[in-house]
Amino acid sequence: MLTETKKKKERTCPHCGSTHLEFEGDTLVCTECGTVIENSVISSEQERFYSYEDAVKKGRHSFTSQVVPKTRTERRNLHLAISLIDDLINKLHLPHFIREDAIKRYKQLMREKKLRKDIVPAIAAALVYLVCRRSRIPLPLQRVAEESGVPKSDIVKNYSEILELLRLEVPPPSIEGLAMFLAKKADLQPKTVALSRKIASKLKNEISQIGKDPNGVAAAAVYTAAKRKGEDVTQEEIANIASITSITLRNQLEGLRY
Repeated sequence: MLTETKKKKERTCPHCGSTHLEFEGDTLVCTECGTVIENSVISSEQERFYSYEDAVKKGRHSFTSQVVPKTRTERRNLHLAISLIDDLINKLHLPHFIREDAIKRYKQLMREKKLRKDIVPAIAAALVYLVCRRSRIPLPLQRVAEESGVPKSDIVKNYSEILELLRLEVPPPSIEGLAMFLAKKADLQPKTVALSRKIASKLKNEISQIGKDPNGVAAAAVYTAAKRKGEDVTQEEIANIASITSITLRNQLEGLRY
């Protein structure tokens, strides 16, 4: 217990910089934004999902692929991809290691197929979303689409193709993290944000059991917490923040037991 307490005090969240970290079993989680900072999930490639501390220990070069563009077109597209990734990382306020890993994955894609200039924006957006998912950083797909200016359908299409081409797997999304993200975006009180996380934690098992949408479940947790804490917020407001319809939110609320 002393070791865990000391560990929490010495570390900060790579996503929001908070020192408010808590262990959920063997998993270290930021209670401010829901980022999973350390876990034991292993992908099919037997590689860890990188935390910020992993990036610092391994150094920047561990994220840099040795793939070198061979043609002028490849060089031009690589520069474009890096520029788009940088812009999206800045807009989303993501940690530096997300940038490095996204660029690394782009270079790996160069070995698998020819990447046309017109699809580079969608690929860049999909890579940032993918790397965040693999790092357990809660990031709604709709927000990536809004900040990148790329249609969500194009991001989803390229996301699926990248997973197949690079033979990658991603961990399930952090429902607690999504709930806290939505609650903060709704400008709810800290106690309501904390309650949203607790309710989402109880509801997350229902996702695998009945195929619920993670974003919808998170929105249902936030709305439930807001009502319990007497916050003046409507279903429509929460639905808009979660990028779902009011009907979808009502269905989630009716279908879940809490």
